[in-house]
Amino acid sequence: MPYKSQIPIIDKHLLEVIQEHFPNEKIEITEIEKSFVNPVFQFTVSSDKSYILKINNPEWPQKQTREIKAMTLAKTKTTIPLPQIIADHNKDDKYPFSYLILEKLPGMDLRDIVKKNLITKKEFLSIIRKVGFHLGELHAISFDFFGDFCIKQKNSTSESFTHFWGKQFTSWKECFKAFCYDMLNWVDQVSFPNYRKPLTWKIEELTEKFTENNEKGSFVHSDIQPTNVIIKNGKITGIIDFEWSYAGSPSFDFHLTKAGFFFSSFPSLEKNIAYTKLDLNQEEIQKEMLSGYKNSSSNQLTDLPTELLDFVWLLYMIGSWNWSVQSSTSEEIKSSEQSIHELFSRVIS
Repeated sequence: MPYKSQIPIIDKHLLEVIQEHFPNEKIEITEIEKSFVNPVFQFTVSSDKSYILKINNPEWPQKQTREIKAMTLAKTKTTIPLPQIIADHNKDDKYPFSYLILEKLPGMDLRDIVKKNLITKKEFLSIIRKVGFHLGELHAISFDFFGDFCIKQKNSTSESFTHFWGKQFTSWKECFKAFCYDMLNWVDQVSFPNYRKPLTWKIEELTEKFTENNEKGSFVHSDIQPTNVIIKNGKITGIIDFEWSYAGSPSFDFHLTKAGFFFSSFPSLEKNIAYTKLDLNQEEIQKEMLSGYKNSSSNQLTDLPTELLDFVWLLYMIGSWNWSVQSSTSEEIKSSEQSIHELFSRVIS
């Protein structure tokens, strides 16, 4: 992953950072390789207690601040189990990066639980129901705007390095359009050049078609998928990675979460292995997630078409292409390209 690898980190710095907060401790550090955006490390101290060291990717300097604010909101207004924040350090002369140290939550992520055959279909659906409940709790946190909740004033027309982050909007229509343009140009603005103009036209079309509703801005996580749900003994022990949270549409976030449990894990287009290992279908996921959601939220969700979710996932894939294929084999790249072509043909018809 080139963006991760370009962050100036050396082993000496890692040990120094940890020892500042855990002096006179014997430290054992391992990198969590599957982290997609940030370099993330797990370390254990002499007492055998484990923690997470998360180096913020400088491509998004405010992401760490947003995660802290999002976790603080969630901790005070929901029953979601969240890690204790041990340290929140901003880049300075001593360390050329910002970092968080968090308590490590017990258990492993839901995708690994499924891969290792450590869960039954009944337990999985029970977890999906609880995910829906926690999603509803988050959506009950309201805002009088849409967009980034880590800025002090509405500034949707001001200069920004992105279409979306660092901005606030008065309507979901404006917010959704900016969100889509940001995803299309996330870390790759050049791959699939022949697709980009039709996709910009599609952004305009879908913005007009699917964003007229009476929803108010709500806290949306925007990245709840199996890798961000931590499980132990069949129970949720945490939901993680709040760095992409914002004030958005509850309906859109609900359907995006549902898509996150259908696809294997971003940026994959493969179907989640749970569907084959546990003999599941999308209707069962939808039913259980909605059942849990209705127990914590009174929001009347708008039903959104599969076309919209396919489109957003396609934007994610193209907007991160050069980054996400860096560690892929030629066969994997060819397969992903074919999947994108098929998805594009389905969306732009």
